[in-house]
Amino acid sequence: MSYISGEENGILCQKDTRADNLHKRREQRNVEKENFFVTKTLYDPENMLSKRCKKKLLSEILSSFSPNVPYSVNKSKRWQKFTTKSILNDAQEYLQRIEAVVVHRTEVPLKGVNECSNIRNFEIIEDGKIGKLSSTERSKHLKYFNNRMRALRHLDKETIEPPRIHINFSKDYPAKPRKKKSKRANRRRVVLEKYVSDCAGDAIETGKLEKNGKSQSPLHLAWKERKSEPEHRLSQQCPDLPLTSQVLKKSFDTEDFFKRPSLLDVTAAIEAPHILEVIEIKIKKLDIIDLRKQFLPSVPPAFVVRWFGSNRVSISSPSYAKPSFVIFFEHEENDTTFRVRINTNSQYCEEANKENLLTIVQDRIYRDHETLFDDLYKFILRTKKMDYEVNDDGRRFAICPESFDYNVNSTVIAPNATLFMEQEQLDHLSQLYTQQNPEISSFEFIHQAGDPKVCCICRVVNDDLFSSIDGLICRDCTISSITRQLYTNQPHIQIPIVAPPNSSPIALLAAVVPLPLLAVLVRKLYAQFQGPNNPKLQFSNCPRCSAVLVPAPNSEFGCCSCTNPGCGCAFCYFCESEPHWPMSCEQYKRWTAKWDTQYLLEQKFVDGAGHVRLCVQCGEAFQVYPNSAHARCPREICRSGYWSNWEFHHWHDYTRPYSEKILNCMASIGYTMKNCGECGYPIEQDTIELHPLLNKNVSELCGHARRQRFEKQDRKEFENYVADVFPMRKVQRKLRNTRNLVLFLVENCTAWLYLTKPIGNSLKVAISDLFFLLLDIQRRIPEDSNDFLERMHHMEVKARDLIALIQRYKLNWRNF
Repeated sequence: MSYISGEENGILCQKDTRADNLHKRREQRNVEKENFFVTKTLYDPENMLSKRCKKKLLSEILSSFSPNVPYSVNKSKRWQKFTTKSILNDAQEYLQRIEAVVVHRTEVPLKGVNECSNIRNFEIIEDGKIGKLSSTERSKHLKYFNNRMRALRHLDKETIEPPRIHINFSKDYPAKPRKKKSKRANRRRVVLEKYVSDCAGDAIETGKLEKNGKSQSPLHLAWKERKSEPEHRLSQQCPDLPLTSQVLKKSFDTEDFFKRPSLLDVTAAIEAPHILEVIEIKIKKLDIIDLRKQFLPSVPPAFVVRWFGSNRVSISSPSYAKPSFVIFFEHEENDTTFRVRINTNSQYCEEANKENLLTIVQDRIYRDHETLFDDLYKFILRTKKMDYEVNDDGRRFAICPESFDYNVNSTVIAPNATLFMEQEQLDHLSQLYTQQNPEISSFEFIHQAGDPKVCCICRVVNDDLFSSIDGLICRDCTISSITRQLYTNQPHIQIPIVAPPNSSPIALLAAVVPLPLLAVLVRKLYAQFQGPNNPKLQFSNCPRCSAVLVPAPNSEFGCCSCTNPGCGCAFCYFCESEPHWPMSCEQYKRWTAKWDTQYLLEQKFVDGAGHVRLCVQCGEAFQVYPNSAHARCPREICRSGYWSNWEFHHWHDYTRPYSEKILNCMASIGYTMKNCGECGYPIEQDTIELHPLLNKNVSELCGHARRQRFEKQDRKEFENYVADVFPMRKVQRKLRNTRNLVLFLVENCTAWLYLTKPIGNSLKVAISDLFFLLLDIQRRIPEDSNDFLERMHHMEVKARDLIALIQRYKLNWRNF
């Protein structure tokens, strides 16, 4: 062993100096670039360290080096400050008990130190001096240097070798090409024969394993079988199997091979307005805090109270409350810190800012504990709520909101969806998560009083930490773990924190994760546990009340009805428009582009002597005859924009915002606005003339069915008769539902026939017979109740037969 006396001689690498003169190109080519890389690895052959200790040592950044990450020495001028003595002294002061060694290698050790045989020398600290264990010109295995260290320190073979940290310096030695090329190179070409083994095909498909459990590639298995059998026998077996290149190409081209996970966009949840505050207050040791008696008496029964041990309690708002919030009260027995956590999906405003919140908490802690929750609740109500309104540009609910009502839709086409109540689902998901991970419910991390509280991931000392399986974890690391799993769309979400026994770790996340992001996590966990029972599980928002819904799993029509009390909105959860089966979303978009304008003509029963105009101010359509003196809107409210000579007045420098319904009609008839020559703004027209856009027979049939379904006068006689004859509400709902189903099928199936134009008249005849059957039943009102029920039941059977007929036709057309 040779000892190094001075620190200057312990420089690990030199700067890659090259000639600055551009004319000396030959010298520049001969100079090899010194590519030094620095990595840090852990060596523990006897497994003396626990998993937690190994994770801690690898996570600590020693001398600005992270574990298993190659750092280039030629960057950031590292060659000026890296010496053997400085690195080992820093490591010895920081690690104390574990030895650090500088290892010089010829390759970067990324897969494991024990398997590498590319070590040139060791540098260690021995008796306060730096010692160097060198080998010959040829690199040696790690075992060689371990034996030399044992002999140097007079250790027996039975003595356990202690763990140590290896700081590896690796230099890239490029292979030099041959000066003369071989004459026999590229003279022959070897073509792989077909797979010939009896088990080669099974191994390629099922991924056969060796005895040690390692998976082998198809090429390795085929080559192994070829070596074990004679050549003349191999050429006679399995003549139909593809070539090796074809099999490998097929395996690499499949969708499941090297398939990247679809990323989940959580940007909206992360950037959503929220308040997440943690307020810490120092109290006296003599003050005795009883959370149950001092803080919970003023909590209303509608709020959800959850306990996490005896020193932490959360109060959550009901599911229907806006804004939503969770308040935590917690303290520690041996500490003088009392914490209040507030998590809402609202944001600060002028009336309720952060300073007011801090003042409320500090005053109530020292004076009146019982009114703290009431004051915090009033403060949250004064905050600025989230903007629940969605942009209505181009949405069907803004153009035709009456088409979403439950009174004009059928539960057969739009069955009731499950209302996703976050607070109720949180308890259910917590129980399922605990059952799936039983070790979490029985695990409890006990922290010793004298030890400092350090996060097991980022190694930051902090008093506000939570328990985890690996130790203690901070809030930032918890949020980072949850966000990463959601963004990468992991199939199974792992909760990083651990809750006390008989409590929910998912509910405890409300103390760390903002509520908008927690709502996304709850939906993801719901899909994780309910996915096997419902493969087509998806979430949708009601266009009217924005409630989160889970559509029925057996729905074949792509529609659902909101079950939020007072809503009942029926919609398609693919395009958020009104139910439109059997038309697809794209077909319905093409249909409504003309049908919305055409229906305005059908509403007025236009005869051949007149035409229909649309008022752009109120959106009403009216009929105008040829002998009429004026084509203005007949409503009194629309006459304020005219002059005394009944000419429409244009206000300069003003543009009226048109509704989505009027803009849609203008686009369908091809109407363009004209600009004023004086102010440059569009000249507003009082009325525009409408023209037919669809076939007359199709528009008449669809318009008649739509009037029967939407007009109150047409529904009044039928609903009054049903209410008078049948006192049971269940029977009344069923009869109204059957009528809405028939009218819905007549309108939408006719539109679907107009768009698809199938061969044959069987569907047209079935639709016409069903519609005339309903008109005949309504014409016989009032009649005997038994005859009426029999006719309605017969019409319901006909309607379901029509649905089955269209489904069969669509299936055959798709297969064709």
